[in-house]
Amino acid sequence: MQTSIQRGTAESGELCYLATPDLTGPFGDLDVEVRNRTYGKLGRLEGVVVDPAERRVRYLVVDDERFPQRHPHLVPLDAAQVDVEHHALCVEADEIDLMFCEDFNPNKFRRFSLRPR
Repeated sequence: MQTSIQRGTAESGELCYLATPDLTGPFGDLDVEVRNRTYGKLGRLEGVVVDPAERRVRYLVVDDERFPQRHPHLVPLDAAQVDVEHHALCVEADEIDLMFCEDFNPNKFRRFSLRPR
């Protein structure tokens, strides 16, 4: 099933990266799988990319664990739903769609901080 996820550019500008150890949410420890409802596990949540000016998450950083070398992708947040029962985030994407998502490069984003720059 192909979705509307397109390979694009996360214009980093003021976007910030926040790793999962720094997050809190409905799962507690945030050791969270990213799944597709049909095909199962796609990877693991490694963090989020936020727009601090808008105070919202723009992308999920999803580590595609199928490869020996880690291969994280930026998945647009609007393509995700929380599944508390299965301790997972469900995305409307499959393994092929992940290949079209932008690769995550932590050097493109500043670390998130509540302190002013």
